[in-house]
Amino acid sequence: MRGLLKFDTRLGTLDSVNLKIDINKSNYNYIYSDSAPSGTYLVNYALNGLWQVTNALTGTLTVPVSAIGAATVVTQNFGGRAFGDFGINNITGSQTFSLLASGFNGDYSVPGFNFNNVIIFDGSYRGAYDTSDTMFGLPAGFNVGRYSGACTAPRSAPEDTCGSASYTLTYNYTPFAAAVPEPATWALMILGMGAVGFAMRRRKPRLKASFA
Repeated sequence: MRGLLKFDTRLGTLDSVNLKIDINKSNYNYIYSDSAPSGTYLVNYALNGLWQVTNALTGTLTVPVSAIGAATVVTQNFGGRAFGDFGINNITGSQTFSLLASGFNGDYSVPGFNFNNVIIFDGSYRGAYDTSDTMFGLPAGFNVGRYSGACTAPRSAPEDTCGSASYTLTYNYTPFAAAVPEPATWALMILGMGAVGFAMRRRKPRLKASFA
C-alpha cells in the first residue's frame, strides 16, 4: 500500500471518515505421515483468524478473516515419509471503520506534493494464519504443519504478502457555501446595472429605408 491522500480542506468541512478494508489472502501448509502410504488425500479446513494493520493516525485496525473448504493433496515418499503440501487460497474478510475526522485534514495551500498529506500504514501486518486458528480434517495417520512466513515459492517472503488487501477511504463533508457579496459590492452592482439601463434607453433605433 503506497498511501491514501488526506482530505482537501479547500472543498469544505470534513464531517466523518470511513475506511473499508477488504482482505483476500492465502497461506501454505503441508501434511506428513510416517505410516501412511504416499498417494492422493483430501484435507478439509476451517480457518477463523485476525488480520491487522497499524498506523499512527488510526491505531491498530483488526479485520476478522475466515476460510472453509477442502484441498486435494498429492503426497510423495521422502525418506520413508509421505509428504505433500497445499494452500488455503480463500482467506477473506471485510470491515468498515469509522475514524476520527480531525486527523485527516490535509494542507493543500502550497502546490505540489506534500508528504504530510499522505496516510501510510506501517506494514505491521499480523495475520493470525497459523494452526491454532485453523481446524483440519486430516486423513488417518497424518499430521499437519504450516510453512513459517511463506505461502508461495520461493518460501522466504512474509506470509502476509500473499494475496491482497484493498482500502476504500470515504470522506463525508459539508461543502462551503457560495460567497455572498458584501453590501458595498451590491451597491456597485446596482449602480452598474442602472447605468447600463439608462444608456440603453437613450439609444434610439435607427431605421434605414431604400426605395427602388
